[in-house]
Amino acid sequence: MLVFGEDRPYEEVEYNNTKEYKKELWKASFGLQKIDGLTPSEYLVELSKEEIEGKKTYSEIKEDLDKYYSSAEADKENEEADKVSVRIAEWLSQPRPFEMSTRRLKQIHAHLFSGINTFQFPVGRFRDVNISKSEPVLNGASVFYESWNMLDAAFEIDFEEESKKDYSLLTQEEKAKSAMAFISNLWQIHPFREGNTRTSAVFAIEYFRDLGFDIDNTMFEKHSRYFRDALVRDNCLKKWQDPYFLDCFTENLVLGGNHDLEKLNLNIDTEVDRG
Repeated sequence: MLVFGEDRPYEEVEYNNTKEYKKELWKASFGLQKIDGLTPSEYLVELSKEEIEGKKTYSEIKEDLDKYYSSAEADKENEEADKVSVRIAEWLSQPRPFEMSTRRLKQIHAHLFSGINTFQFPVGRFRDVNISKSEPVLNGASVFYESWNMLDAAFEIDFEEESKKDYSLLTQEEKAKSAMAFISNLWQIHPFREGNTRTSAVFAIEYFRDLGFDIDNTMFEKHSRYFRDALVRDNCLKKWQDPYFLDCFTENLVLGGNHDLEKLNLNIDTEVDRG
C-alpha cells in the first residue's frame, strides 16, 4: 500500500545467505565466546540449527532466549554467551557500509551486550577508569592500556594514520598485516571495560571485508583465545613484544596460511620455532 504522496515506497529487504555461510557465522560467534571463557548452551546450538535451515530468524531466537532466561529455573551461566553469540551472528549476516569511527565501535558493543543481566559493565560507552589485567602469557604482567581520559585522542591519531594509507600500493600480504596492525592498536586502546576483544573482532571482520579479503571464519571458531593472546604479545612491554604470533593468525585468517596455531606457545619464556 502506498503512503499518501509517496510513489516510491520503501520495500522490505531480506538477506538470503547460504546455509554454509550462516553455519560459519554461528561457529565463529560461538568460538568468540571462548575469549572470556564462556560457552553457549546446547539450547542455543539447537536454535542456531533452525536459523540455518530458515525455520527461525535471529529476532525470533533472541525472543526465545529472553523468555528462557527470564525463567527462575534457567541456568544463567550461559546467558551472556548465548545472547552475545546470536547478536554477533546477526550483525555479521547483514551487509552494511564500513565506518571507521568510535561511533561504530560503540554501536557494535551496544548491539552485543545491551540488556544482558549478567554483563555488569557500561554498554556502548567508553570506560571512565584506568585498567590492567594479569596475563598468563606474560607471567602475570599486564598490557599497558590507554588512560581513560586519552581514549578519544588515541582513536583520533590511529584513525587518521590508517586513513592516510594507500592500500593500492601494497601487496595482499602487506595490506593484510597493515590492517591487522591497525586493529591491534585499537585493541590496545581498550575503550570498553569488558567485551573489548569480541567487539574488536567484529570490527576487524568488517574492516577486512571492506578491504576485499575473504575471511576464514574457522580462525575465530577455533582460535579466538589464541587471537587475544597474540594481541597481548603484540602490545606488551617492548622486551616481550613479538608480532610473529599475530602475523601467523592473520595469514591463516585472510591469506590462506596453514600455520599450526595449536603448536605455538605464546608464553614469554618459550622459545618459538619459526621454521
